[in-house]
Amino acid sequence: MNQHYSKRFYLAGVLLLLLSGLSLMLVPGCSKSTVAVSSAVPVDEQLAYLNTYFSPSGPKLVPLDSCPVVIDTVISCLTDNRGAVFNLRNGASIILFKIPVGALDKETLITIHATKYKAPFGPFWLLDCGPEGTVFAKPLAVTPLGDIGKTRVLFYFNEKSSLWEVEEIAGDFGSLEIDHFSKYAISE
Repeated sequence: MNQHYSKRFYLAGVLLLLLSGLSLMLVPGCSKSTVAVSSAVPVDEQLAYLNTYFSPSGPKLVPLDSCPVVIDTVISCLTDNRGAVFNLRNGASIILFKIPVGALDKETLITIHATKYKAPFGPFWLLDCGPEGTVFAKPLAVTPLGDIGKTRVLFYFNEKSSLWEVEEIAGDFGSLEIDHFSKYAISE
């Protein structure tokens, strides 16, 4: 009889720990949290790196010894005005894409060529989104999931200036918003 109660209390304790841990993970995701950058490498250094190695005006070859490719993949999703949710996964890193209802006015084949690099300042994704020039009536939410406590920076490649620019900064589980398709980079 004593053993029966011990098992009950043990299971209740384990369940309580699991629920409290889950609630801690879910609370930061309840709202969009745009924050000041608190990453180890300043955004301007990340931006300089992108403009040096990943723009047509920069060197043609990326120094692979200092920036190896971790993953290179293409994902596609056929969607229309009903919206869609799809994700890109690499181990523990996930990027969730959510196209809201009414964002598109016609059926569109969404294609994202994603390359993940490990740069000197940490991992980042290059996203070539298409069809290029697609404009959304409501912004597409891009949510990088992975390490807790990291600030995510969304960079946009400006075709007119041929330079990368900071588009948006988000904290834990914060969504970054894209209102049109082009080339983007997301630091993790």
